[in-house]
Amino acid sequence: MNNVKLPHNSSPSEHSTLFDLLQLITRGYRLLGRRVALTLLTLLFTAATGVVIVWPLWYVATTARSVYTAVVVAAFALLVATAIYRKVQSRRAPSRQPRPAKGSTRPTHLPIVKKAAIVAAALGGVYGIALLFAVGLIALAVPALILGLATLGYISGLYGDRQ
Repeated sequence: MNNVKLPHNSSPSEHSTLFDLLQLITRGYRLLGRRVALTLLTLLFTAATGVVIVWPLWYVATTARSVYTAVVVAAFALLVATAIYRKVQSRRAPSRQPRPAKGSTRPTHLPIVKKAAIVAAALGGVYGIALLFAVGLIALAVPALILGLATLGYISGLYGDRQ
């Protein structure tokens, strides 16, 4: 076995051996697994925070309606006052960043569009494979599933560290 280190910015044409390709796919799945775990932990934390915040609010709203109403009105008034204060302060202070020319797009839009296209293509592939299984074309669905999983690992390996 040769221990080949793949370059960070490798292109698909640079992978000459099957071992290199498999190494890239497994790297992609490791990165994908970390992202899935991080997403699940974030969802768990969000749900726990929601319970910690929402349950007391619900309890106060059902047992002491006048107190709850007063707190909500005060919080809304504070929110509006903060928004007005920030708007006034932003008008006073000169902008630190130069304004982009009219009609120009921000460079941050292209990576977002690229990621959205990759996600849309992946969802389309999942839909297509599910449709093949649902219709009963198992002979086509199984190879498509295997190819889809390999492609997912490959894409994740190529774009994994770039964020």
